[in-house]
Amino acid sequence: MTKQAINATMDSPSLDTMTQIENITQMLCSTSSDITEGIQSFFDKRKPKYPLM
Repeated sequence: MTKQAINATMDSPSLDTMTQIENITQMLCSTSSDITEGIQSFFDKRKPKYPLM
C-alpha cells in the first residue's frame, strides 16, 4: 500500500491531493486487525501474534 501511495503522489498536482491520499491510506491501515493486535500486545507487554496471510 505504501508503494502505491508513493507512486500515486508522484504525479499529484498539489500538496492537498497528496495529503488526501495519505489520509485515505492511513484510515485503511488503521482499520486492520493487525493494528488492534499491535496495540493490545503493547499494553499487555507481550510480542504481537500476527496471523500469516
